[in-house]
Amino acid sequence: MAKSPNDEWHPNNAELWGALTTIEHGFDPDVALRVARYFFQRLEDDLNFNERAFSRYIWHALGLIVAGHSANAAFGFSRKRKRPVAHDIDRQMALAASVILCMKNAPESVTGRWEHAIGETANLFFKDGTGDRAIAAAYARYKKVFSHFNFTDDELQEIVDAAMTTVK
Repeated sequence: MAKSPNDEWHPNNAELWGALTTIEHGFDPDVALRVARYFFQRLEDDLNFNERAFSRYIWHALGLIVAGHSANAAFGFSRKRKRPVAHDIDRQMALAASVILCMKNAPESVTGRWEHAIGETANLFFKDGTGDRAIAAAYARYKKVFSHFNFTDDELQEIVDAAMTTVK
């Protein structure tokens, strides 16, 4: 890895601990990259560094990885995504069920069944009609569940209706 003058960072202890706090409790990919480069360069060049800070950095990242976060999120390069809670999973399944129903029940004249289904579901679940990406993600996540168990239209509608009682 070629070094450039911009890669060098020589923090004092307060700066290093401040950067680690940012990684643990905030989100700043520039700080995360600076810390990763700092430790990598120190290790690569066999130079001294704050071993307690390094241990804290690795312990924090490994803890997040074990908890199911990506390595990028664990080391602070991307945002940590929270795992959905039970009611979010129910809602996501209802979004997927609605897309399936809308695609199955779209009029023959509709050429873009996918777009139609996403739009109809967005209008049903989101007050301002947005949410296309959330709907597409929910469908991608749960479509196999619905196809594997061959839900009937009535069963799919029950799932959608149950979620609608909690939405409004």
